[in-house]
Amino acid sequence: MSILRNRLPALRNRAFFASDLVLLPLCAVVAFAARFDGLEGAGVQDMLRVFVLSAVPLKIALLLWLGSIFWVIGYDTL
Repeated sequence: MSILRNRLPALRNRAFFASDLVLLPLCAVVAFAARFDGLEGAGVQDMLRVFVLSAVPLKIALLLWLGSIFWVIGYDTL
């Protein structure tokens, strides 16, 4: 039982990472489709590709930066 208890945080972090890998691009596609009322039209697929390829890395960088700030704040309150 202790083996499972020791591995549980690592498995949970992997699950969050996997869900982020799937949901971040999916959310970018949904946001794009909502903004432009769908994904059909002339040139929309090219714009979608550029949007997803730029929005997802920027979002990951922002999350990493904000995460490091919040971890520092969290350590100060302990």
